Amino acid sequence: MYRMCSVSDKAFTLIKNLHRHAKSHESPTKIVCSISSEIFTRRDNLNRHKKEKHLQSRNGHKRSYHKENSNEAANAKKARLLLVHSPGFTEISSSANRRVVWYYVKNFKNIQNYIEFFNSIKSELVVLLKSLASKHPIKFNLKLEAMYNIPNRTVHLRPQPDQFFSETGVREIVEEGIIKLMAEQDEYSSKGSGYTLQCIDGLLLGVYKYTPMSASTYIPLSDFIEKKKAVINPQNSDQQCFK
Repeated sequence: MYRMCSVSDKAFTLIKNLHRHAKSHESPTKIVCSISSEIFTRRDNLNRHKKEKHLQSRNGHKRSYHKENSNEAANAKKARLLLVHSPGFTEISSSANRRVVWYYVKNFKNIQNYIEFFNSIKSELVVLLKSLASKHPIKFNLKLEAMYNIPNRTVHLRPQPDQFFSETGVREIVEEGIIKLMAEQDEYSSKGSGYTLQCIDGLLLGVYKYTPMSASTYIPLSDFIEKKKAVINPQNSDQQCFK
């Protein structure tokens, strides 16, 4: 036996489904998607919409775009912008032992095109990375900060970090990093209607000292794991490879 909704004429086989549907006509509260501004009457429909429309598959795993819209992230970006007073890459912070150093280049010329912005800083970026890589192996990542409207939000585009061991081939690696950033930007712009670039704030460069594990490296186990007697962790004290 079917039960009909008197408002929408939809048919339901279970009375509880009809009651749940009827609440959508009675509720004055509208739930709005913060990304696409679509309106929903039920929270589960909003959650389903976000999973289907605002997540993309990468390597078989779903992930969200790199958006940091909290007050903390916005304040951190404002602080970075206030620290930079001249064109070019400026060191803005580092860890205690300088294993991680952060540089920022601000868009002083108010360039509105990504390609033009990258072309204006690429040569200096290559020189800086070559100088750092000549001292020790490094990893680095690029974090592009920009403002989009509708909705008005800060967007951070950040691909996976790249690594290299010497100053050779830096330009090619930098160009690959820029291509990754542009791919992130294209993917973000294509999601949702009305997303347009308002301004490019700048580029954050993180440089990390990279110490690859060598063949002779020995890492002792923690007491908790060692007491279990379930892990083989040999330590070689000669050159005969476990003879």
